[in-house]
Amino acid sequence: MKIYSITRWGSLYENNRTRDLKKMDWVPIPNKHDGDGYALMMDQDDGPALLGAWLAIIQVASKCDKRGTLLRDSGIPHDSASIARQCRFPREVIERAMDFFSDHELGWLEVSDCEEDGKDGAVIPHEGAATPQLVAKKGREGIEGNISPPNPPSRLPRFVDEAISGAAGRGVPDAFTREVFLEHEGTTWTYAGKPITNWPSYLCSRWMKVKSIQAERERYMTAPKKPFYKTPAVSRPQIVPPWMKDVEEIKRLLRDPDANAARLRVLGEAIPAEAWNLFDKLTEWNQLKQILKKTLCQP
Repeated sequence: MKIYSITRWGSLYENNRTRDLKKMDWVPIPNKHDGDGYALMMDQDDGPALLGAWLAIIQVASKCDKRGTLLRDSGIPHDSASIARQCRFPREVIERAMDFFSDHELGWLEVSDCEEDGKDGAVIPHEGAATPQLVAKKGREGIEGNISPPNPPSRLPRFVDEAISGAAGRGVPDAFTREVFLEHEGTTWTYAGKPITNWPSYLCSRWMKVKSIQAERERYMTAPKKPFYKTPAVSRPQIVPPWMKDVEEIKRLLRDPDANAARLRVLGEAIPAEAWNLFDKLTEWNQLKQILKKTLCQP
């Protein structure tokens, strides 16, 4: 029997979001139209039909128990008839697509021989058969990466569920575990320049630091605040120059400057020079100043 698997499934049709899903309801599809494989496919007379059949094959592979490997739920490999029946495609279209995409010139489908183990029709791949799920470049950039990072050490989790179960009973919230796992899955398994070798110990250490920061913040927010005292303004007594006392009288006398010319002359001679400078700065006294000077200049 032959078993078909999608070439580079993990790097092309998986990303950091789909790896968290136990069941895929959608598949990320590359949108590259300038590659040799796509050009070779569309050069065929039935190129559009091959493209549609390829998308159907990918969707079937995403729902298999081992994603990317065309196996039925019973463990029996898919063939053109089973895929056509599941996708409601004409069998000859699927059969033509499987032959075309498994051709060595294209190589989008990998083919390996397998034999039944005699139990429920399950199959055993021969030695050297391709593994369907490759390790892809992880991160928020999704499927654009083509360079695969090294596998994490054996004591580190490979999936989110494994990371959460490895931290069970240690008091670390599942949300925090998921966040830390995705952080390192998207970059590297190092922290502060050092490799992470023990996942539970590292996760507990990170969580203790977060709790310490939260406790310090809460202690600061709940600490009694010292009262704020504002220094009261000191009232200083205003020193009124002696000549200011005559201002009101001058205003009253200026109502009839001709009749009060003698008194105005006496008061005007008592005003010092700095007072006249003050009159220049006080715009509301301009009229008073002009009348006063005119009166004082009278013979």
